Amino acid sequence: MSWTRSKIAVLDFEGEIRTGVVEFGIVIIKGSQIISTETKQCRPRGKLQQKSIEIHGLRERELAGLETFQKKQSYFAELRCSVDVFCAHHASVEENLLKNAWPYRPIRNEHQDLHWGPWVDTHRLYKKLYPDIGNYSLAHLVSTFELRNDLEKNALIYCPQGRQKYHCALYDSLASALLLTRLSELPKISEASLEWMIEASASGQKKSDHLTQASLFDR
Repeated sequence: MSWTRSKIAVLDFEGEIRTGVVEFGIVIIKGSQIISTETKQCRPRGKLQQKSIEIHGLRERELAGLETFQKKQSYFAELRCSVDVFCAHHASVEENLLKNAWPYRPIRNEHQDLHWGPWVDTHRLYKKLYPDIGNYSLAHLVSTFELRNDLEKNALIYCPQGRQKYHCALYDSLASALLLTRLSELPKISEASLEWMIEASASGQKKSDHLTQASLFDR
C-alpha cells in the first residue's frame, strides 16, 4: 500500500536534553493534505542557556507559568496511537527528546510496541533521493524546491503570531511536512510503501543496502 494513504504526524521540538522540550509543533498529514496542527510551549526543567534563547527566541519568564513537557505524556501517547508513524527532520533529535521524557510509550495491550518509532526522516529521505544537493537543512531544502511561498501561507494560517520563522516548532514542522507532501506528487515515490519510507529514513549502511529498486514499489 502506498505511504500516501498513511496518516503521519510530523513533529518538531525546540529544547535540549538538559531542559527538556520548551515548544512542540505537530502537523498531521495524509498524502498531500494537512489534516490538523498543534503547538504548545512548555516550562523548562532547568535554566535556559543564552545560546538556546538566541536560537528559538523563548525566554524563561514567558514559559514560567506553563506545564512541563513531562505533563504531556498522555497527549503524545494518544497521538502515536492515532497515526501510522511519526516523522521529523533529523528524527533522532525528536526521538531522543521524547525518550528523555518517557523512555517507553504507555501501552494499552501486549501487542502494542513500547517504542515511539519507527520514524520517517525528511532529512535522510532527501539525502537519499537527492545525493548531490550538499546542504539538507530545512531552509535550504525549502528554498531549493521552491516551497517558501507555500510555507509562508501555511505559517500565516497555523502559526502563532511571532512564531512564523525557522527554529519555531510549528513553523519547522510545517516545513518538514511540505517536504514530505511534495514527495507524494512524484510518481515513483508516491507509489512507495510506508515500509520503504521508514527504511529509507533509517541510519546505518546495512539498512541502506537493503533499499533496492524493487523494494521501492513493494506495496
